[in-house]
Amino acid sequence: VLLDTQYRMHPLIAEFASAAFYNGRLRNGVSHIHRKPPEGGFPWPQRQMPVAFLNLEKGEEKREGSSYINPQEAEKTLWALLELTKTEQLGPDDLGVVTPYKGQVNLVKRLIRERPGLAKFRQGLEVESVDGFQGQEKEVIIFCAVRNNREGKVGFLADWR
Repeated sequence: VLLDTQYRMHPLIAEFASAAFYNGRLRNGVSHIHRKPPEGGFPWPQRQMPVAFLNLEKGEEKREGSSYINPQEAEKTLWALLELTKTEQLGPDDLGVVTPYKGQVNLVKRLIRERPGLAKFRQGLEVESVDGFQGQEKEVIIFCAVRNNREGKVGFLADWR
């Protein structure tokens, strides 16, 4: 049985999934009118587009045990969380942080625990690896790729699976 109608994603995001995995047959059960980016706070580059890429010029990855971290990307993530919750439209329960590296999960969680100004994110906010987050849904997902190096290597993220 193949999924034929999706109700979770913004239609513009679903276009990719439809083309890449469903041969263009995936339909949208939700209108773009009902999936607008949140108002206020975060500076969306294009209000009609539900995706924003943030440039991080000097945030190189660091090896941490068998995993990787990117402290500058973690800081940018915390900034985005604060911006997204500036208005009452979104709270920590509405947000998720997803990253492929357990080291980055631990770093973001530690920074939230240690900083008094981030206390509101200690409950409700989900910070998980891709596997740990699977099956959940939130209004906004912040994805931390972590890998950033001069050689352009992305590690296991290069594997299409």
